[in-house]
Amino acid sequence: MVMAYRVEYPTSYKTQLNTDESRVTGFNGINDNYGINISFVLPDHSEHFSNDRTDLRGLRIVTFELHDDLWHAIEWKASNKGAKSSINRRWLNAVENLKSPSWSDGASLSKFIKQTALAFNNAWFDVLAGGVINTASVYYPGDDETGLKNTDLVWAYNDELEEGETLADVLREGFEYSLKDSKDGKFAYMTLEKAYRLGYYDGE
Repeated sequence: MVMAYRVEYPTSYKTQLNTDESRVTGFNGINDNYGINISFVLPDHSEHFSNDRTDLRGLRIVTFELHDDLWHAIEWKASNKGAKSSINRRWLNAVENLKSPSWSDGASLSKFIKQTALAFNNAWFDVLAGGVINTASVYYPGDDETGLKNTDLVWAYNDELEEGETLADVLREGFEYSLKDSKDGKFAYMTLEKAYRLGYYDGE
């Protein structure tokens, strides 16, 4: 298998996920006809662009595994790597008549990273979905509390539930508070970005 990485901005979640099973079930998302960009083998390309977009609330990185045989067919189609006769017949038939994926044009990235960060048109969606194996993981950089300073604002809430109250209830009643004051007041908290993503904070 080969590792695959996809950076998704809040307005373009194109990876369809079964969150209960943490599985990629397809690629579609919004119907914008721009296809989909996926990085393979190494996460460098995805990390490069996610680090450039840290101001976007809801940005996420989806990581999943792709079947080796499909990856070899993609490499052949994108970069003419390997002999056509060496490509698994199933995946050769699936990709042969599709438009070749294009390389990344990231100026600061190595040739290897550019060749493995590929843009696919919409016709590839079902083929890519058919080659996904095992489980997926989703990481939201904005949820990460590492590096928060005492003066940073967080979404504070009282997690001591009263009878009949749910966690969603108290999260909706949360408020902006500094990290220090949240800790001093013994409030539970999460980043503002996470509260915004989950719908508890309106961003204003």
